[in-house]
Amino acid sequence: LLIYDQLSQEETHNEARKWIVNRFMRKHLHFDASGRLKKICMYEDPEKEHLHMIGGGLKPLLILPICWYLLPQDALLSLKLYQSVINEYSLRNESSSIPGTIRTNRTA
Repeated sequence: LLIYDQLSQEETHNEARKWIVNRFMRKHLHFDASGRLKKICMYEDPEKEHLHMIGGGLKPLLILPICWYLLPQDALLSLKLYQSVINEYSLRNESSSIPGTIRTNRTA
């Protein structure tokens, strides 16, 4: 949306920013007291007012693609989510192996 706005001289990006701040950050992301991401929304059913939240091994598989699409809309939030995966799974530590849940897409 940001690039579209720059090319078309419109202001649709502001609506996306409002949704990110007022809905996505408040309802779809759950952080603990230290700021570590605990759960992320995988599915929302607005008719039943239900958010299907997941944590654990599937979390990185959801967060990393979200970071890619979120980057032009909110670079700081995108970086925060990316860093949460990198830190939680020690992905910058060369002596650390990648957890099986990331490699195999299995939760158990």
